[in-house]
Amino acid sequence: MRKWAAWIALILLAAGFALWRTGKPARSLEHEPLISFAPADVARITIAVPKEPKVVLVRKGTGWQVQIGKDKQGLADRELVEQLLHTLARAKIVRIVAHSHRHDAEFRLDAASRVLVVLADAAGHTLARLKVGKQSAGDLVSTYVRKDGADEVLAVDEALVWLVRKPADAWLAPKETQKEDKPSARD
Repeated sequence: MRKWAAWIALILLAAGFALWRTGKPARSLEHEPLISFAPADVARITIAVPKEPKVVLVRKGTGWQVQIGKDKQGLADRELVEQLLHTLARAKIVRIVAHSHRHDAEFRLDAASRVLVVLADAAGHTLARLKVGKQSAGDLVSTYVRKDGADEVLAVDEALVWLVRKPADAWLAPKETQKEDKPSARD
């Protein structure tokens, strides 16, 4: 009887190890950059927030232009755009929180809730495509993110939600800046 119990225990242990091992990623992503890019290489940023007009930010010289939906355009708030780029550039992966799409609604990564952020270079090549979910309830600093084409939900060490989930008009430069940068009739 003891032999059978030992064999059963060994089989259960091996099965448990196999299940644990298959649930682990092939390599750890923790502490790796979320995306690798140079902010200076980004020439276009597209931000799609559910129930808001799509925001397209385009680099023009040292500044940025913003197109909101089809109707509104103007100078973008340069500091806000640069803050988004630098925050994305320094974001590191804290942990993998899911390996499938099963809990997308819970992480606010479903199509009805997530914010889509696309970075492109001057030639139009996509540098990064991210789906940004909600802030982690555990620490309120990390954000749930999924890279385009991936199944894994990642927690990153930056608070991205307040940077990307905002009314589209928030990307416009202050009105006094808009007036200063427009050429006058005398020019």
